[in-house]
Amino acid sequence: MAREKASGMGLPARSEEEWRRTDVTVLDWERRSNAGVRVLVEGDEAGAGESPAVLAMLERLSGRLDNVFLARALGSEEVVWVRTGGGERVVRIRQGERVRSDVHVLVEARPGDQGVVRLVHEGGRGSVLNVLVSVWVGEGARVVLVDEGARRADAARVVHVWGEVERGAVLEHASLVTGSWFTKQRVHVRLAGEGAEAFLRGVMVAGRGDHYDARTVQEHVGPQTRSLAQYHAVAGEDGRTVYQGLIEVAGSARGTDAYLSNKNLLLSEEAASYSIPTLSIGTDDVRCSHGSTTGHVREEELFYLRSRGIPEEEAVGLLAAAHIRAVTDHLPSSLAERVARRAERKVKRMKGVALRGEVA
Repeated sequence: MAREKASGMGLPARSEEEWRRTDVTVLDWERRSNAGVRVLVEGDEAGAGESPAVLAMLERLSGRLDNVFLARALGSEEVVWVRTGGGERVVRIRQGERVRSDVHVLVEARPGDQGVVRLVHEGGRGSVLNVLVSVWVGEGARVVLVDEGARRADAARVVHVWGEVERGAVLEHASLVTGSWFTKQRVHVRLAGEGAEAFLRGVMVAGRGDHYDARTVQEHVGPQTRSLAQYHAVAGEDGRTVYQGLIEVAGSARGTDAYLSNKNLLLSEEAASYSIPTLSIGTDDVRCSHGSTTGHVREEELFYLRSRGIPEEEAVGLLAAAHIRAVTDHLPSSLAERVARRAERKVKRMKGVALRGEVA
């Protein structure tokens, strides 16, 4: 069904609100050869089974195919099932050069499961990856899903994440967007069961020629559910970032507690960040709010650091690093430092920025 629907869909138009600030024609999607990929799963429990709950989730998703990228990924023949079970799983997606590929990674956490899943894109030169990560989190389970992004600066990505969280379960999603020149991402989490929780965090570091667009949807369906979206962006040189966040609360979601925060730091006059937070509330018994800031480094912060003998370029680097770590410090300790350092390396390469000491 998804593949058939995709065949009749064109690329998203910039007249559509979600895609208004991102031109997907720059990907040359139709002119690229559609090539298979190699997907490797590291971990003892790779290869989950088709449970009725997961199939029901996919059926719901198939009714929400609003763009060709999502439809192609859901209908892809390249489907990888991952059972969390416990411990850490690493999903490595490897592509050839100058190709486009559709991949569906399905993560299943059965009731009571706990685990970490890392997604790594090892694309070839000039590759474009279109990936859907669908996640079902069963009752009382807890999943940490970390998308580490692309390894190559000349790769591009379109990413959809669809998560469903059952009673008393928790989904944590973290996204690091630093390696590619183009990333369009949507993270949609449906809090279906009573007491379900979701924490969505992201870091975008855009330098010369980069365009990153992230959208989060916190969909509250069950009662007493809780969610947080926290996205920080650093844009330098002529980099562009876009963040669109939506908190959506159904009439059945009494007692919802939801918050979204987007903070953007600009390191040059040519850089730009756009922030569009929105709320859609269907019941009065909720606590929902959002916050958004965009601006350059504050002069008083620079003055404070320079008065202590820190050169201006290093001071800017320190402030950018603190902006990044305000998000990455919430990751599991085994990942937080490595992920932060990858983002800081990108900042260090920007004109007019330096970081004290070596960023390994």
